[in-house]
Amino acid sequence: MSEIFDPAKIYLNSINRGCELDSEEQEEVYKNKRKESLQENSVVVISPSRSSFFRDTGAGFSLLEGKCQRQAFLDYKLATVTNKSDHISYRRMRYGQIYEAQEHVYEKKAGILIESNYRMEKKISDKVSISGELDSIVNLEGRKFIVEHKSYDGYYAEKQIKGSSTTNGMPKYDHIAQNMFYLAMLKEDPKHQDVEATLFHYRTRGSLEPTIHVLQLAETRNSEGKIVDAYPIINGTEYHFVSLKELITRGIILANHILNNTLPPREPDYEYSEDKIRYLLSISEISKTKFQEWEKGKTKLGSWQCSRIYCSYFDRCMGHTPNNKASWPCDEDILKDMYKETVDKTFTENW
Repeated sequence: MSEIFDPAKIYLNSINRGCELDSEEQEEVYKNKRKESLQENSVVVISPSRSSFFRDTGAGFSLLEGKCQRQAFLDYKLATVTNKSDHISYRRMRYGQIYEAQEHVYEKKAGILIESNYRMEKKISDKVSISGELDSIVNLEGRKFIVEHKSYDGYYAEKQIKGSSTTNGMPKYDHIAQNMFYLAMLKEDPKHQDVEATLFHYRTRGSLEPTIHVLQLAETRNSEGKIVDAYPIINGTEYHFVSLKELITRGIILANHILNNTLPPREPDYEYSEDKIRYLLSISEISKTKFQEWEKGKTKLGSWQCSRIYCSYFDRCMGHTPNNKASWPCDEDILKDMYKETVDKTFTENW
């Protein structure tokens, strides 16, 4: 007896396969471009979009914000992907590109768009440069701003971006890091050195409700007027959870791993300690439901970066999933020693 014809199931399976094929084609295009770049260019090019840092929670430990350096290293080296994004994750990325392109249309029609997809590059040593592409530069009544268009959904993203009764909303941490680079780089761009700040233009994927945040830099300059460090000013308030010097130093550390072909340490926690879990529960970064499942031994709780959903190399990095509850620490003490050495020998000479 033949199966009942189900057009809905057949259609969804078909378009999901189409999505997978598009993903594979785009990945191949990216790899070919990267191979050409690696063959033609002896300089390691670090992207601000891969920026990351350790944020001090004030509870005796830090959390990684942004991409793990091991993952960034494997991306750069074009390592074989062991954990591909599913069609939903890929759609989010592609729809985000469509959203950004449409906002450029509105900016252009409004007469405020100066640049879209503006590329910048800054060489910080003979072997390392920083290169990035910002979404828009706009003119608002004679004053220039970067605009970054971002879409989001989910409870935790909304809590970060919109805030709550006890916390101020702010941009996502990796977006802050990325745009600290952009603002610092534009200060040395003759064409757009008068850009004042970044406007983060967030919209929910469901209601499309907007939220705007403003990022500026609290700069420290040397006697020659060059920026030597900076902290983020978000909606008028200065924060010290990350510095420009830290971001650039981590970029240099990653570049050194790439140049020397040495694998960076695994930075996120595959599984949190009990102290971390209880602290994150207390500030609502872990839900009560997830906590109760963890208490009953039904689930593990760890860094979002260290999972099959978000890491393209999870199985490769882990040697497959461990069956026990062992935890791999971030080795922050070792990384701090590396920060100091790199800052002393490289950063202050080249930025």
